[in-house]
Amino acid sequence: PLNQATKGMKFSSRLEEVVMKGLARDRSVRWKTVTDFTTAFCDAVTAVPEKKGFLASLFKRD
Repeated sequence: PLNQATKGMKFSSRLEEVVMKGLARDRSVRWKTVTDFTTAFCDAVTAVPEKKGFLASLFKRD
């Protein structure tokens, strides 16, 4: 998995899905065209990241 490739680097789950699909051993699972891959990749890297724990941070206890 992409998130295990480099210690300290964290990628979105969507970006990881896009890259791993491109690296799939089974060719039928891979992107059909480089254009499909490029579109999915660009969408994944420009997506607004989810704010995990946002509500919890509003109500955290001291």
